Amino acid sequence: MNELQEQEGFLKKIIEIFNQSSVAYRHYLDGEKTYRYAQELKSINGNALELLMHFRARFGPDIQSAIESLIKHYTAWSLQWEKLDAEKEFRPDEQFVFANDVRFPREAARHLETMYEQLG
Repeated sequence: MNELQEQEGFLKKIIEIFNQSSVAYRHYLDGEKTYRYAQELKSINGNALELLMHFRARFGPDIQSAIESLIKHYTAWSLQWEKLDAEKEFRPDEQFVFANDVRFPREAARHLETMYEQLG
């Protein structure tokens, strides 16, 4: 597989994960922010972080900058999630909400989406 194919495969997969995460976040909000939906979101965001970490050094600075912004967000978000989860055993229908000052870097995500569109 050449670098362009690898880049296209990465971008396709991360965009799929962004879409899954968006749906899961909507379920979380519509489902009264319960632990059940928070777990779904945690799993999907964990997949995103794993993929980003795997590909973080494989591409040029144009992609690396976006990847690093996303890694920073997912890492901070995951740490907050795990901190709250460790406080007690949550029931599936119990609210699971924490403050997160590191906002999702929409511009970084859009940059990756635009790059993918340009490849297609």
